[in-house]
Amino acid sequence: MRCTLCQTMLPPGVVACVQCGTPVVVEADAFSSYDPEEEKVAYIDYASAVAPGVIATSSTVDALSRERSSAGSDASTNYPSPSVYEVPPSFPQAPQFHPPPQDHSTHTRLFWIVLPMLVVVLIAGSTVMIYALSRYQAEKQQEQLATATSSALTYLNATARVANDPQALYTQATSGVPMINDPLTNPAISSWNATLQSDTGYCDFADGAYHVVAPQANDVFPCSRPGTFSNFAFQVQMRIIKGDTGGIYFRSDAHNHKGYGYRAVIEQTGIYLISMFSDETRHAQVLVAGHLPSTFKTGLNQTNLVTLIALGKSFYLYVNKQIVTIAHDSTYNIGLIALMAGSVDSDGTDVAFNAAQLWELQ
Repeated sequence: MRCTLCQTMLPPGVVACVQCGTPVVVEADAFSSYDPEEEKVAYIDYASAVAPGVIATSSTVDALSRERSSAGSDASTNYPSPSVYEVPPSFPQAPQFHPPPQDHSTHTRLFWIVLPMLVVVLIAGSTVMIYALSRYQAEKQQEQLATATSSALTYLNATARVANDPQALYTQATSGVPMINDPLTNPAISSWNATLQSDTGYCDFADGAYHVVAPQANDVFPCSRPGTFSNFAFQVQMRIIKGDTGGIYFRSDAHNHKGYGYRAVIEQTGIYLISMFSDETRHAQVLVAGHLPSTFKTGLNQTNLVTLIALGKSFYLYVNKQIVTIAHDSTYNIGLIALMAGSVDSDGTDVAFNAAQLWELQ
């Protein structure tokens, strides 16, 4: 490699001529054949470098330095900068990619195409679900109706069998726990109340029993308890101490002495009757009457167990747990229950009651 000005041979890697100080122009192929190992050359002290064969003295070195400085100044003035130091040409930039503008009208059309389809699918699905649900409910209702019908038929058949067998009805009606279980011995715990004595009649606790007294001839006096009942079985021990008759008021308004309702009357001579009293006329309509069976203990001071079962429009009368008679009427369906005493030919009647029990029936 030579200096472009003085043609002096230059070692590889120098940037200026050691003879004249001219900057070294590096050829393009020099860069392409660049070897990093070639840079590892001995250090050259350009300040003290002299031509070959010249003995370096201090005067020589000073002269060379001045000459290099002058040559360097001239070179920088007279010669343009080598092309290697020029700004490299700019390369054309790659074109930037811009996505094509989206066609929103296409999306809008697609939306309006898909939306009706979704609506149709939702309506169809809802219709199927509603149909399935309604069918399930209908089947469930039919199943419940069949079960209820079967249960009702079973109940009706059982009720019919029991109704056709009064003794079975008595056993069934009185087998459960009674709603009312009053010994009628203590006014503090009894649901029946004592009343003041009067000429028309009264109720009182005496001698371990609940007494109902009708002091006048040809009259009756009832003593009721709170509460109304429709279908029930009522049972009480009855003892006629004086007079003629005792018995049970039921489905009545005896508390207000209006007179309507039913009453089952038993005479101490062994005669019974079931009658209905109208609220308007107080006239008694006898539904059934007759003689009591031999199980009834006739006479005064005889204790007999009297039971009345009211079921719908049918009334069953029992004495000492044996069926006596059945009466039918549909005039009244609910009312009070009362204990009664009545005088027919005597000058007053006193009836003692104990052990009142009531079972409500469906």
